[in-house]
Amino acid sequence: MAKGPPIHWIIVGALILLGTIAFAAVSDPPASLYGFLTGSVIGTMNLAVFLITWNKIQATGNAWDWQIPSKKVAVSLALASWAVGVWNIFYFCVELTR
Repeated sequence: MAKGPPIHWIIVGALILLGTIAFAAVSDPPASLYGFLTGSVIGTMNLAVFLITWNKIQATGNAWDWQIPSKKVAVSLALASWAVGVWNIFYFCVELTR
C-alpha cells in the first residue's frame, strides 16, 4: 500500500512556527531567547527529521505526494520559523545591550 508524506512532522512544524511567533509577540528578553531556540534550532531539527522520514518513505518506491509537494511545505515552514527565530535573537541582543 502506498504511503503519503509524514503529516505529523508538518503539523509539528506549523506548531513550532506558531510558538516562535508567540514568543516574538512577548517583549521580554527570555521570551526572545526561547523564540530563537524554538524557531531557529528546533524548527531546523524538525525539518531534518521530516526530510529523513520522507526520504525513507520515498525510497520504498511506493509513495504518493500532495499536489503542492510536502517537501516545499515543510521547507517553507522551517524557513519561516528560522526567520522569526532570527528576529527574536535580534531583539534579545538589542535588549541585552541596553
